[in-house]
Amino acid sequence: MSRNLVINLFVTAILSFLVLNGCEKKVINVPATEGIARLPVIGNVEIILDFEAIGGKTVTVKNGNDRGVGVYIVKNNDPSIIIFSDGWIGKRKSSVHTGINFEYGWELKVTVVIYKDLAGAIIAFINALGPNFLDEIKEFWIENRYEKTVVIEKS
Repeated sequence: MSRNLVINLFVTAILSFLVLNGCEKKVINVPATEGIARLPVIGNVEIILDFEAIGGKTVTVKNGNDRGVGVYIVKNNDPSIIIFSDGWIGKRKSSVHTGINFEYGWELKVTVVIYKDLAGAIIAFINALGPNFLDEIKEFWIENRYEKTVVIEKS
């Protein structure tokens, strides 16, 4: 083999390795202590999953931003299972959903959108969108978008 061919094969192998490793999705494992799992803060939004709440499993979202956010959590391999969906949580407000179906070990896709300053009519529109709000909101309304994949582990 010629030297150039060997170098080209080596460079191709290295680039392929880097591309394939870079395409792996990063899954964050989160331990649940006494039935409560606190996800890493995402976009200054705190998300708590309570597996043992009195009223049934509960998801609490606390918005630490000075503008509204939307939070959407689904089972990653079956997005028809919506764990939590709230298109508008006002600045420094919280949202709690109870009686939700989720289990330890599920891979959850968490999406947090932080909105730009929006007019009241747009906020009302977002509130009216319902659980699939992410499909309908306009990208130019969004200041930042974060997506994480997490697995809650029973400890």
